[in-house]
Amino acid sequence: MLDRIGQGYRAFLVRVVDFCRRAALWVVLAGLAAAGLSLGYAVNYLTLDTDPMNLLDPDLPFRRVSLDFDAAFPQLDGLIVVVVDQGSPERRRDAVHELARLLERQSSLISSVYQPQQDDFFDQYGLLYFDVDELWRLDERLTKWEPFLGTLAHDPSLRGLFSMLTQALKENPTPEQRALLAKVFDGLNEAIEAQRLGRPHVSSWRQTMLEDVTDRGDPLHGFLLVKPKLDYSSLEAAVGPIDFLRQRRGELEDRFGVRIRLTGPVPIEAEERETIAQGAGLTAGLSLGLVAVVLIVGLRSLRLVATMVATLVVGLLWTAGFVAAAIGSLNLITASAPVLFIGLGVDFGIQFGMRYREEFSRIGDHESALRRAAAGVGGARSWPVSP
Repeated sequence: MLDRIGQGYRAFLVRVVDFCRRAALWVVLAGLAAAGLSLGYAVNYLTLDTDPMNLLDPDLPFRRVSLDFDAAFPQLDGLIVVVVDQGSPERRRDAVHELARLLERQSSLISSVYQPQQDDFFDQYGLLYFDVDELWRLDERLTKWEPFLGTLAHDPSLRGLFSMLTQALKENPTPEQRALLAKVFDGLNEAIEAQRLGRPHVSSWRQTMLEDVTDRGDPLHGFLLVKPKLDYSSLEAAVGPIDFLRQRRGELEDRFGVRIRLTGPVPIEAEERETIAQGAGLTAGLSLGLVAVVLIVGLRSLRLVATMVATLVVGLLWTAGFVAAAIGSLNLITASAPVLFIGLGVDFGIQFGMRYREEFSRIGDHESALRRAAAGVGGARSWPVSP
């Protein structure tokens, strides 16, 4: 019974191959037309889901907890964390504020922008986080410098600054005040020298006043939490917001003398997707090229190699159309399917091509060689076919 089924199956393959040989032109045209239609359908309807979390079952316990957390705190989901360091605290603060102002104008790319270190609460109530001893030391310093600070507050210009310094020198300052004045003059000297050399430089007066008062100091980094609008139907879901930040980064670094870096889940996932996209294209092209080289070396027939490569390409297009119709989308894993298709598809091509070469070298007839090759590779056992 099984032998009869196998013989019938192989006979069917022989008839299919024989029909394709006799109507070769029409079969090729029909195959190319189907490939073109599949390509057009895939381009228009095949989508890409690049959200890595969709690769996991949403009913998993940790996924349910993650989804509940994101629903409770949506402002913390899908963030670009902008880190600003180097330069003085004032320059870092100004750079963060300027970048936030630029991002708030990009409503088509950015959903929200939050500056955790520039909240009005900390501006008004930041001293509440000081210890009592630190507050007393700060109070004593401000009391001693009250006349000079009043002069500077009345005239916040270079004239007011030098008037304050002149007054401080005339008042016979204490050793502590002289040490502080020395640091002020050192800062002025650095600023003048940097200006002469054309380098941006800003002295931190706040850091100078708080020195020896508290060891907390100013944060060494400025942060900006950016929530971008993501498009997971594209391989580069956050390409617009990230490109905008990278374009503005160099300008702000030169302007404020700081360093700006991007981190957080969105930039990390973007780099992963970029690596996958580059790797998929490279591996697919490299696989096809290496397969062609192996076929040329093994078959030593450009005609057979061209036929197999063309069959692989047409098969890929048909598969893309089928996926678009049956599934509708690809994820980060199924995007590597072309490499698997090439590896599996070329195996069948090599089997048929080698069997055809063997039969043709033995009988020297193209028609009979094709029929015998179809019968030989159609099952585990061959059966005789008359030429």
